[in-house]
Amino acid sequence: MFGEEQGKGKDGQSLVPRHILATWERVCERLGRSMTGRVPADDVLNNAVGDKYFSLKSTYFGLPEERLSSGLQGRMEGVFAPALSSMALAQNSVLANQPDQVARCLESVAACIVKCAHVFDAMTPRDTANFDPVVWIKTYPAMGRAVTSGELGNSGVDAPLFHALDVFIGRQQVKGDLRGMQSDRRATLPTNIRAFLDALGDDAGSVRDYVAAARAQLEHVPSEEQAQYKHLSAAWDGLLQLYVWFLERHRVKAVGITGVTLNTGRHSTSSGVKSGDQDKAMKDGKPKMRPEAMLSMQMKKGMVSRLGGRPLWQDAHVQSHSVYRGSVVVAVKLDATLPLEPGDRVQIWPPRKRKTLNRASSHHRRLRGSPCPEDHDTSSGETDDDGEPRFYSIARVIPNVSGAAMDSVGGAGGMTIILTVAQHSPEGLVSSFLSSAEPGTHLRLRPWPSPRFRQPRDLAVPLVLVGQGVGIGPLVGFLHDRATKKQRLDDTQNESAGEGELLLVVAAKTLRHVPCSLDSLEELTSRLPLTIVLALSQESHLKIRGGIWTKLPQGGRRVTRHLTDYRDFIQRLVKEKKGHVFVCGSSDFGVTVMNTLGLGQLPQQQQQHQEGPQLQQANYGPDDGSPVHIPSPPPHWNQLHQDLFTMVKKPNRSTPSCSPTACRSASSSGPKGPIISLSKLAAHNSVKSCWIAIGGTVYDMTPFLAFHPGGPKTLLESAGTIADERFAETHGGPHAQEIRGYLERHAIGRLSTATTELGRQTTTAKLFKALVRMQNALTNNTAFDAGRGSVPTYAYEDSLLVFADGLDGLICSLSDFGTDKSASELRETISNTQASLRNAFKALKDGSKRFLMAAGTKGASASSSTLLDESEALIQRLHRKPIERLHAAMNACKKGISEAEVGMNADSNAKVCDACYDENGDALKRVLEGFCISLTSVAKDLLTSPRWPSMSADPPSLNKRPSAERKISAQRNLRCQA
Repeated sequence: MFGEEQGKGKDGQSLVPRHILATWERVCERLGRSMTGRVPADDVLNNAVGDKYFSLKSTYFGLPEERLSSGLQGRMEGVFAPALSSMALAQNSVLANQPDQVARCLESVAACIVKCAHVFDAMTPRDTANFDPVVWIKTYPAMGRAVTSGELGNSGVDAPLFHALDVFIGRQQVKGDLRGMQSDRRATLPTNIRAFLDALGDDAGSVRDYVAAARAQLEHVPSEEQAQYKHLSAAWDGLLQLYVWFLERHRVKAVGITGVTLNTGRHSTSSGVKSGDQDKAMKDGKPKMRPEAMLSMQMKKGMVSRLGGRPLWQDAHVQSHSVYRGSVVVAVKLDATLPLEPGDRVQIWPPRKRKTLNRASSHHRRLRGSPCPEDHDTSSGETDDDGEPRFYSIARVIPNVSGAAMDSVGGAGGMTIILTVAQHSPEGLVSSFLSSAEPGTHLRLRPWPSPRFRQPRDLAVPLVLVGQGVGIGPLVGFLHDRATKKQRLDDTQNESAGEGELLLVVAAKTLRHVPCSLDSLEELTSRLPLTIVLALSQESHLKIRGGIWTKLPQGGRRVTRHLTDYRDFIQRLVKEKKGHVFVCGSSDFGVTVMNTLGLGQLPQQQQQHQEGPQLQQANYGPDDGSPVHIPSPPPHWNQLHQDLFTMVKKPNRSTPSCSPTACRSASSSGPKGPIISLSKLAAHNSVKSCWIAIGGTVYDMTPFLAFHPGGPKTLLESAGTIADERFAETHGGPHAQEIRGYLERHAIGRLSTATTELGRQTTTAKLFKALVRMQNALTNNTAFDAGRGSVPTYAYEDSLLVFADGLDGLICSLSDFGTDKSASELRETISNTQASLRNAFKALKDGSKRFLMAAGTKGASASSSTLLDESEALIQRLHRKPIERLHAAMNACKKGISEAEVGMNADSNAKVCDACYDENGDALKRVLEGFCISLTSVAKDLLTSPRWPSMSADPPSLNKRPSAERKISAQRNLRCQA
C-alpha cells in the first residue's frame, strides 16, 4: 500500500544498527522532529553550496541522476521562493479587503508554479545518458527509504513548496491514508519551515474563504465593482488549475518511471508502492491493481482534493474573430492574467446542450461541488456529457488595458489570447463552435502551458520557424514577442544587444490562406533580422526581408524546396549558434520538415529515410539482435520543438474513449494493413524493433524510441504487448484521442481479433505474455546509453536474478496446459531450471562483489579508484555474454511457440483427430523443454567457466566515467559491498 512502513526486518524491527539509529534519534530530537528519519531537506536544502547552479556539498553516488534529482528540487525551491512572499502579501490583502491585490498575488503564485514545472521538465528520461530510470531507482531514491518502524519513505510531495501550496489553498477533502501522510510528512520538515506553514494556515487570512465570500456577494455589488471580484475568482481558479496541471505532469512521469523501475529487483519505491501485486495477480488468477495504476489513482485523488470542488475550466468569453480562407482567428477574453505565452495551449469544451441539462447534468454539478475521488478523474477534464474538450495553441497573448476596445466583454483587467482555428468538417464540434461564436459567447477554457514549446528568452538565440496553415499562429506570436522585447531593450539601453537570425517559412495554399495580417509580417521584417518565405502551393512563392517583397523563381510548389535551399544555413544556426527550430503543423508535415532538414534523426533513421518507405514496410521479420545499448537522443534534440496536430474523428459515444472494451472494439475500424498475430507482435520487443498494440492497432514505435518524452525504457516495457491498460492509466481522458493522432503515422497493421477477444486467451497467448514480460525487464535492466561509459555494478547486479524470478510467470501460464504426468513434469523441469539459474546468477553477483572489494583494497587510493572503475567495466562486459544468450533463448522459444501455435490452430479449424492435436501439444512441450535446456546451459557455463582475470589484466575497452564521478562511485561501491 502507498505509504506503508518500510525498512523493517521480518520481526518488525529496524534494519539500521542501533548505535547508528541512536545517534540519528538525537540529531532529529535537536532538530525538533517528532519522528526519526531523513527528509529531502537533509539532502537538498541543507546540502546546497548555494550558487546559482545549485551544486551539493556532498554526494552519495556522484552520478548525473543524483545531480538532476537534488539539483532540480533545489532549483524549484529557489524559483518558487517569490511565491512565498506573494502568499504572505495575499493574506495581508485579505485582511485589508483588497480583492484586486489578492488577485495579483494569486497570479504571481501561478506564474511561479509554471516556472517550477519548467525546471521539473529538465529531469527527462528521454536523455538516457544523464537520466536512466534503472540507475536512478537504484541510487537516489534508494537513499530515501524509511529506516525506522512507522516512518514514511521519502516522496516527491515532501518538497516544502507543495506543503506551502496546500496550506495556502486550504486543501480540503483529504481522506484515508492521504490525510495521515500529509500530516506525518509535514511533521518531519525543518522547524523554520513548519513555523512558516503554521502562520500561512491562519484562518483569519484564508484566501479560500475570502474568494468564496466574494463569489457569494458578486451579484449584490454595483456593476462597476463586479470586475474586481470576477478578477479575483478567475485568478483563484487559475491558480488551482495550474497547480493541478503541474501535478498531472508529475503523475504522467511518475507512472511511466514506476512501471519500469519496479521490474529491476527493487520491489517498492521509497514511498511504498510495491510490485508484488503483479505476481500475485498471475498466481491467483484475479484482476488486481497494478502498482502504477495504484500510484496513479493516489495522485489523482490528491488532485481532486486540491481543486476543492472547483471546475477544471475557466470562464472565458469570445471577444472577436477575423475570418481567413480556411481558418478563423478568435480573440478570447479571460478575467485573470494567467502565465500563458504563444505556443502554450488551452483546452476548450464544446457548448452545453440544453436538452441534457436535466437530472443527470445536475448530478454532475453536484459531483463538481463535492468531488468524490472514486468517481471523478481530474485528468479527464470531463464535466458534462456534452463532449470532450479539444486543445488549441495560443498564437498571441495581449494583456488587457482599460478602454472600450478591451472592456466590451467582462470588464477591465485580465488578458486576451488569440487562437487560430481551422475550419473543419461538421465533425469538428469545438472548432465549428469557435468559428461561428458571436462576441460575448461564454467558453469553458482550461489553461495548459507547454514549456517545451516556448521560445528562448535570449534574443541572441537564432530561431527557425516552420508553420503550416493554422500552425503559423504561435510562430508569428513568437516574432511579435521578440519585437516587443527588442523595443523595450532599445528604450532602456544605449546599445542594442546582439540579435539572432530569424527565419519563418510559411506553408499555405494562397496569400488569403495565411491566417494573419500580411502588413504585420512586413513590419516584423523591418524591426527584426527576419526572413519570411511564403511557400504557396497555388500561387507564386514570395520572400520578405527588410520590408521588401521579392517574387521567388518558379519551381516545385512545395515547402520542401525552400527547406532544401536553406538546409545548410539552418544546420549552421543549430549546430554552431545554438539556434532552435520550431515546427507547427500536421503530423505528416512535421515528419517531412525534419527529414528534409536532416535534424532530429539518428544515423540508422536517416538511412531508412533514404531507402524509402516500401523497404521499411516490407521488413516484418523479428529482430534477432540482442539489445546492448539504449538509443541516445538525436543530436541537438533539446533545440528541436514540434507542436503537431491531427484531425480528431468524432468519438463513438457508446463506449468510453479509453476503456479496454472500446480499445478492443476499435480494431474493426483500425487502419488498413496486414493482420498481425500476437506471435508476430511478441517477436518485435527489442531496441532494434519495438512494436506495441493499442486499441487493436499495431504501431512500430522503433523510430519513436529516441523521441518519446517518457524515455525509451517506458516504451520498451510495453514492447511486443497489448498496451491498452497501460495507455489508459497513463494517458486516459481527453488526451487519449490526441495522442492516438500522433501515433497514426507509426501504424503498420491491425492486431488479429482472435488474440483480443474476451475469454479467448490461450495457453500460447499466456506464454507469449510471460516471455515478453521477462525479456522486456531484462532489456531495461541491462541496456544503457553508450555515452554513459561503464555503469555501476549495483545498478544491474540483480537483473539476472529478476529474470530467473520471472519464470514463475511461465509456470503460471501452464496452469491450463494439462494435469497429466507430462504437464506436471514440464512444470517441474521449469522449476529446476529456475533453481539452477538462481544459483548461477547469485554466484555471479557474489563474485562481482568480491572482485570489486579486491580492486578497492589494492594499492593507493588514486589507483584504487581507477582500478575500481576498470573493474566495473569488466563486470559489465562479463554480464553481456549470458545476457545475449538469454535473449537468444527467448527469441528461439517465441519462434517455436509460434510454429506450434500454427499447427494447433490448423488442427482446430480442420477438426482433425485428437492424436494430431496432441502431437502439436507435444511440439509445444518440446519447445519449452528446449528453452529450459538453453537456460540450464547458461547456468552451467557460469558455474564452471573461469570468469575473473587477474588484476594485472588489460582494462576492458569501455568508456570511463568522469574522474570525480568514478571516485565517488568507487567509495559508494565499497560501502555497498561491505
